Amino acid sequence: MINNAFKVFKKNKSIYSLISVSKTKNVNKRNFEFENGFLRLSKKNKKNYQVNGNFFFSNKKFIIKNKSFFKNKRTLGFKIHNPKYIIDIDTLKDYKKALNFI
Repeated sequence: MINNAFKVFKKNKSIYSLISVSKTKNVNKRNFEFENGFLRLSKKNKKNYQVNGNFFFSNKKFIIKNKSFFKNKRTLGFKIHNPKYIIDIDTLKDYKKALNFI
């Protein structure tokens, strides 16, 4: 998965930033939608995609210029669908959920 994302990032010279995302049910966090493969902030309060933190790829120039891995309509989103790979362990409940995948 990470190797495939890195290949996409390196192969296409017009991509300066790539972030892993997954479907979300949480409308209270920063949500994104896709436009021509690139991420843009969702203005609507609906279920879209959320950065899952698995990986971030960017070139140094992009980060220095934007002071972020993300820029609206300039960052490619790499969708991760398998729940095994999108668990964010912040609580004991999250940890117990993650143990089910071991």
